[in-house]
Amino acid sequence: MKTSLNQFRHELEICSRCGACNADCPTYVVTQEESRLARGRAALMEALIEYRLPPSSRFHAVIDTCVGCHSCVIACPSDVPVDAMSAAARAFMHERKAMPISKRIAYARMARPGGLIGMTRLARVASMPLRSLHTLRANGPVPSAIRGRTLPLPAPRFFEEIAPDLVPAWTGWNGTSSKPALGRVAFFYGCMINLVYPDIGIATAEVISRMGYEVAIPKRQPCCGVPMLTAGEYEGAKQAAHNALASMMAAEPDVIVTSCATCSATLREEYRELLHGDPDVDAFADRVVDISQFLADRGETLHIGGLDAKVTYHDPCHLNRWLGVTKEPRELIRATGADLIEMEEAAMCCGFGGSFSFDHYDLASKISARKAAYASATGAEVIATGCPGCIMHIRDAIARAGGTQRVVHPVELIAEALG
Repeated sequence: MKTSLNQFRHELEICSRCGACNADCPTYVVTQEESRLARGRAALMEALIEYRLPPSSRFHAVIDTCVGCHSCVIACPSDVPVDAMSAAARAFMHERKAMPISKRIAYARMARPGGLIGMTRLARVASMPLRSLHTLRANGPVPSAIRGRTLPLPAPRFFEEIAPDLVPAWTGWNGTSSKPALGRVAFFYGCMINLVYPDIGIATAEVISRMGYEVAIPKRQPCCGVPMLTAGEYEGAKQAAHNALASMMAAEPDVIVTSCATCSATLREEYRELLHGDPDVDAFADRVVDISQFLADRGETLHIGGLDAKVTYHDPCHLNRWLGVTKEPRELIRATGADLIEMEEAAMCCGFGGSFSFDHYDLASKISARKAAYASATGAEVIATGCPGCIMHIRDAIARAGGTQRVVHPVELIAEALG
């Protein structure tokens, strides 16, 4: 795995500056600035390693506004890995200017078993007076990263606090059964589902169980590691990956399911490079599937009822561009009985990008405003997407636009249709 910007000299040289990345780059689409485009960033990185440009704070700011959506990589006829180069450039800058202490603490905690639970518990206690609001509109004397943003409060009870170690096959979340299981699934729930959206985790285990599979839920899972990976904090990402692999494989699963597009792509694709040489990594990664793939491939065991709703779907970047999963979520939405109405630019990034939307909320909110407008134009009352981060960011965009649409995970619609 290449982790140094100098290792990308060849890739930087073969970028022809053709502009194939223009149309799909979300930061360029909303700014029309060359420095916000993949070829512009590539030109700056090349100038840096050739000592034609100093490693300034301006350079860091430009590199840091790459949302990491992978669209330029897919569009590039020369296969220039701009997202990986951007991570290496961030690592280069962090060697010269210390990463903010708040991020260093967060990344260190994310890599450990249990992830951010301790810090989020403090936030949960602090938010108790606001619990009836469910979401918080961050105005007034708050950090600029969240000012004006509609944010969910930490869940009253985290997913791992309410989840059993094993959900039996055929019964759903709270049942018991002596009927043999068709197989064992280990559920990697990820940070957002655990700390903010436990209902997605409950729906996931419920639906998998009702399909005839027992669901093992290992506790104190670490973060998948993608925040550290994209920040160029490679050692933290490797630690998280080692801990996640050990946690999941200890459950002896036939399949490892996630309901987070980012976790799915990271566990299945990024770990192969991040943990290259680990004798267990291929066996682990080969078992990883997104919940939409798992359900679509085994739909004959799932009897879905009617759902009377108009639904539109947003393609999460990691599910679409990393894993090529686009038809399965749509098949599942249609299987609920809902009327699926396609939005314009369904595959365009919503602007979340993890810490990107906190560090550059002004830019992220312009990107998400386009998504909200296109979703609203369909007339659908429900927006479905397979990434908890996208759910949070699109909900904020809908709130800013004064909309009333629900934003949910497809597995929640399936659970709802099952009754």
